[in-house]
Amino acid sequence: LTLSLPLDPVIASDGKLYDREAISEHIRRAGPKPLAGGVLRSPVTNQPLTSTELIPAHQARSAIERLIETGAVGDDLADRWVRHQRDQHDAQVVKRRAEGG
Repeated sequence: LTLSLPLDPVIASDGKLYDREAISEHIRRAGPKPLAGGVLRSPVTNQPLTSTELIPAHQARSAIERLIETGAVGDDLADRWVRHQRDQHDAQVVKRRAEGG
């Protein structure tokens, strides 16, 4: 959907890899129609999505990390991905601290 490295790679019920934010937006734009009997469709295959569940794509994340570490991904894409990962980590640290007291 974004034609870029997925910042948070997930797999949807169509078996395709997406960035979580992009596929979540696609699902949100579909609105309540799928829940009321309409059909939510894959943005790639146009086939019905059987679920809105998004599964973390750990292997894809690891592959992206390796590509970045080896320099196989251009600087702009790599920088954006590394920044996002760092921001996510920092947010988790803050959340853990807040939950701990």
